[in-house]
Amino acid sequence: MKRKFPIILIILLCINVLQAQPVDYKEVTATQTAALLEEIAQNAKAIQSLQADFTQEKRLTYLTETQTSKGIMYYKNANLLRWEYQTPKAFSFILNNSKIVMKDDKGTMQYNANSNKSFKAMSEMILGMINGSSIQNSATFNTALYSNGKQTLVKLIPVQKELKKMFQEVLLYFNQDYTASKIEMIETSGDKTTISFSVVKKNITLSDTLFK
Repeated sequence: MKRKFPIILIILLCINVLQAQPVDYKEVTATQTAALLEEIAQNAKAIQSLQADFTQEKRLTYLTETQTSKGIMYYKNANLLRWEYQTPKAFSFILNNSKIVMKDDKGTMQYNANSNKSFKAMSEMILGMINGSSIQNSATFNTALYSNGKQTLVKLIPVQKELKKMFQEVLLYFNQDYTASKIEMIETSGDKTTISFSVVKKNITLSDTLFK
């Protein structure tokens, strides 16, 4: 029997599924956009490791209740990521270069990200949101920036074929220090996933065993 696993998104930030201007945010000028993207990219490059608690809320179009999960995200050296769900059910999604590892109470499964276009696209998107490459890669996303004076909102509209099949848009919310506080993903089905981060720790020592 095939096992179904939750869609991640590290990385790992539209209340409206239409491509309208977000409420309370104003679109920034082209000059401001270039400067803000550079600030975000430079901040991302300075992060060698990252640990953060997360709360994930999944809203399905056919359900009225929101599905909530909590856990810890670990990131290291540009290509190592562990997305560890702790409640309501233990599950880990690990990216280690081109290797994908999934662990739950039934065991461990491994995949080569390069062997599947969807896995590869998702892996590159997740890591790209953390290291800053996704928001500056025009071959992957069209990018628009907005600000409300306290936060910067980066709206990513997929142009890459595999990502277009999965997502209508992805929203990244950045604090004034350019660390991500929230991610919102609108899937092509209309389902919405919101991930909020807290207790963020930068450039701490993380064992390589976390990513195996």
